[in-house]
Amino acid sequence: MERLQEGLAGITLRPATPDDDTFQLELYTAIRLDEFGLIDWNEDQKQALIKMQFNARQLQYRYRHPHADDNLIVRGSQPIGRILVDRNEKQIVLVDIGLLPDHRNAALGRDWFNRYWMKLRGQESQFGCTW
Repeated sequence: MERLQEGLAGITLRPATPDDDTFQLELYTAIRLDEFGLIDWNEDQKQALIKMQFNARQLQYRYRHPHADDNLIVRGSQPIGRILVDRNEKQIVLVDIGLLPDHRNAALGRDWFNRYWMKLRGQESQFGCTW
């Protein structure tokens, strides 16, 4: 997918690369950390399980959605999230989306995503959105 112009709050997308695996693991960990706080394991054990689950998820996504657009959500020059979208002539499937905790609960994700989704669907002019 083409790089989106600077948009809402300076949010852009860029294609994820293998160099982004460390960030993607950090994001996955941040999203799942609360769940693992309930397990009475040491940090090494938790991190090993999180990494195993992350790797399994990545493999499953590649297998089930081999043509999906895997993009990082970037604010300024810093990645703050990820969006994985699989689309064809019949449907658009939001496979995965996530933001780092510091970027949640401020309507940023909702507002940006609504505009992004309209663009994917080719409806930006119908709703008066501009990119």
